[in-house]
Amino acid sequence: MESPRSRSRDLVVLGGMRTSGQIRAAAGGIALIALTSLVPDAGATGPVVGAAILEAVPTALDSSNQAGWWTPLDELGDDEIIAFNQDVPPTADSPPATEHHVVVGVRSGGGAWRFGCLPGSAVDGGCARFVDDCGHRQPSVRMDGEGNLHVFAGMHNSVWGYYRSEVPGDPATLVDRSAEMPDQGGLITYPVTARTPNGDIYLAARVREVGSPVNGRLYHWDRATHTWSRVAVFASQSYYWVYPDDLEADDAGAVHLIWEWSYGGAGAVRHFGSYLRYEPATGAFTNAQGTPIVMPATTASKVVYQPLAQGETAVGRSSSSAGIQSAKLAIVPGRGTPMIAYRLRPRAGARFEVRRARAAGDRWLREVVYAGTYDTFAALDITHDGEVVRVYYVKKNTRTTDQAHVAEKGRTGGFSERSIAPGRTVERLAVVMDPTGADHLYLADLAEPVRDPDRPIRSEDPACPGPPGVLYTGILSR
Repeated sequence: MESPRSRSRDLVVLGGMRTSGQIRAAAGGIALIALTSLVPDAGATGPVVGAAILEAVPTALDSSNQAGWWTPLDELGDDEIIAFNQDVPPTADSPPATEHHVVVGVRSGGGAWRFGCLPGSAVDGGCARFVDDCGHRQPSVRMDGEGNLHVFAGMHNSVWGYYRSEVPGDPATLVDRSAEMPDQGGLITYPVTARTPNGDIYLAARVREVGSPVNGRLYHWDRATHTWSRVAVFASQSYYWVYPDDLEADDAGAVHLIWEWSYGGAGAVRHFGSYLRYEPATGAFTNAQGTPIVMPATTASKVVYQPLAQGETAVGRSSSSAGIQSAKLAIVPGRGTPMIAYRLRPRAGARFEVRRARAAGDRWLREVVYAGTYDTFAALDITHDGEVVRVYYVKKNTRTTDQAHVAEKGRTGGFSERSIAPGRTVERLAVVMDPTGADHLYLADLAEPVRDPDRPIRSEDPACPGPPGVLYTGILSR
């Protein structure tokens, strides 16, 4: 399938000023364009994946631009939207590699990027500076049906960090609108977003308030009234912390959300991967089988797509425990069927496997997508065009520098794995599918940890704080 738009770009570098349009050109004005070749693994079966064109956004990507839960990429009509942490060079009052700007980019109809940063003081060129906090303070972005940009950033058990553009589609007009959010007394973490077909925005986040469990809440932006409201506390249970993973809307306007549970506080590994469907027209919450669920859901509610594995305990939360870490959601177009990709460590001390769960009748069907030689980074994604499912994941400490992969499966046969960024040490990714079925890619290539070819299980993340990296965007057509 051909891409619906030209992939030729004029790439620009970001300066310190909050301006759109032609921001300071890259060195020599040279666009950085990379063509990937997707070579099948030996013995691979299934459909063949076509080529992807990747483009380097020529700015210093901050080392903190790494997360598994975020939604840093959006696509609406002719507009493509990205959000990322930009490296801040050391200054007299800023220690090296400890702070970043949050930058949003928009391009329309295959044109040039227009950039803007979250606003701050004039001393720092008008851009707010945020303290690096890997895995927590990364941005989520969404464009509503009127073209307004909604950005959530800088939150880890923090008050709201919410920004909205004054001019539709213009990231240089972002304004702090945190005071407009509900639950002003809450401390917010892990904001993930979705847009419904009518152009409204939904947001799921973890909220911590004195006197209540650390729960999950769903919020709604009504573009007709230009207001935010709380829909519901969708998950809450004493002694458990909620970890939102993803939020998606289907063709009919229903909102689907997934999350995990951690017992006793924050934990690197969680349990009870869970799913809910919300119907805005009726206000009803149901599970994948259509059974109404009393709000808020708990670990005992019939919403679990991944129960405890053999040897897994509900209270394990150390970095080596069995359990789940990261999950992403796709909805089959025209059918509203949820499909979930997630990383599961089936037993303590083992490597994480990439798995898929899909709703079928009165149960969830689960299968292994990748359980090979290498561990994976805490980032993955999934798309489905109605015929073919794609699961994206990133391997660690590979013998080559090919780390970002996609496994594709049609109605018959198994998964076929391909590299999507040969020669690039990608550590984090996000993917969104447009109406044509093409996947828009967001690949963060950060400073690679020390490689140890003799120990494939070695599992290290890029240093944070650490050296800056490169952000690649592109399209993988079907």
